[in-house]
Amino acid sequence: MIENNTQTLKSKKDIAAIRSKIKKNSRDLLLFDLITQTGIPVKHLLQLKIGNIIDISPEKFVEIPVSETENYHKIKITNDIFQSFQNIKKIETDKNEYVFKSRKGNKPLVLQSVSRIAKKWFNDAGYSGSNAILTLQKAWEMHYKKNHTDTQNNYDDGIHEIKQNSIQEAVYTQLLKAIISTRIKPGEKIVADRIAKKMNVSRIPVREALKRLETKGLIYTLKNRGLFASELTVKRMRELIDLRLLNEKEAIYKAAERSDDKFVKQLNILHNKYISEWKKNKPNSQIFEVNTDFHFAIYRYSGNPVLMDIISMLWDRFAPYLYVMIDQTEILSNQIDIDFHQKMIDGLSNKNPAEVYKWLEADILETKRILEEYFKLHT
Repeated sequence: MIENNTQTLKSKKDIAAIRSKIKKNSRDLLLFDLITQTGIPVKHLLQLKIGNIIDISPEKFVEIPVSETENYHKIKITNDIFQSFQNIKKIETDKNEYVFKSRKGNKPLVLQSVSRIAKKWFNDAGYSGSNAILTLQKAWEMHYKKNHTDTQNNYDDGIHEIKQNSIQEAVYTQLLKAIISTRIKPGEKIVADRIAKKMNVSRIPVREALKRLETKGLIYTLKNRGLFASELTVKRMRELIDLRLLNEKEAIYKAAERSDDKFVKQLNILHNKYISEWKKNKPNSQIFEVNTDFHFAIYRYSGNPVLMDIISMLWDRFAPYLYVMIDQTEILSNQIDIDFHQKMIDGLSNKNPAEVYKWLEADILETKRILEEYFKLHT
C-alpha cells in the first residue's frame, strides 16, 4: 500500500487497485497505463495523436514522436496499453485528434489538468493524491522498467556532427548543453571516442572540452573506470542554493540601486515572454532559456563582471536540477513563479533592493522545495 509519507507504489497490487477504479474511463485508463508502463514524460504523452498509435499491436515496438521535433520514443506495447486504446479507437476516427484532448476544441490537456485527474485516481482508490504524477512515474521505474529489454529510445542526446568553423568551442558548447539539459544523464559514462565519432571531429577538441567541463564540476573521473556526468544529489543541490542566494543577493542589491525605466521595460518584455512559454505547454518550449534570460538581465545590471562570472558558474552547475524540475516533476507552481518575477520587477521599479531580494529568495526556495520532494520520492 501507499504510505502518506513515502508516496511510493510498493507493489503492482497498488497499481492494480488504482487501475480498477478508472477502468470504465477509456482515456484515463490509457493515460494511466502509458505513464506507468512506458516511462515517457507526461508532457510528451499529451502531444500524442490518434494517428501516432492507430496501428499498434501487443508486444510490438512502436515509435512515438516528440511533437515539433525530429525525436521519438521507442516503446513496447503491453497488453494493457493495447486494450485501453482499442476502446478509444472505436469512437475516434480522426487521426489528427489528440488522444488526451481538452474539452475546448482540438487541444491537448495541460499538465495542471492531468495533475488534478491523477490526484482523483488516487483519492478514489483510497490513497493520498499528493504528487500523484511523480508517484506514477516512480512506479514505472520500480515495477516495469527492469522488465523491458528495449527501453532505450532514439531521443536526441544532444550530440551531433560538428560543422562550425570553430571546432574546439563548438564541441565544448554542444557538450555543455547536452549535460546541463540532462540529455547526457547524470551518472552516465562519457566516452570521448564515441563523442568524437558522432561529432565527426578528432579526439583532441573533445578531450579539451571534457577537461573544461570537469573543471566546472559537471563531469568527474573515476579511477580505472573513466568519465561520468555528475550525479544530482539533494546535498549538492542545497549547497548550490545557499551559494546562489549569497551571490545573487549581492547582484540584486546593486541592480536595484541602478534600476531605471528602460531597464524595467526590458524586464517586462522578458517576463511576458516567460508567461507565453508556460502557456505553450509543449516539450520543446523555451521555459528554461527565458527564465535564465530574465534572471541574468538583472544580474548583469549590477555592473560587476567578476560577480557575474561566479553566478554564471553556479548556474551551470545548478542547470541540470532546473531541467529535472521542468521535465520530470509535477510543477504546479508556475503561477507562483510568474508572480515572483512580477514582484521582483515591481521592486526594481521602486528601487527597493530588499523587496527584490525577498521575491528572488522566495523564487529560489520554491525551486528548492519542489526538488526536495522529487529527491524524497526517488531515494
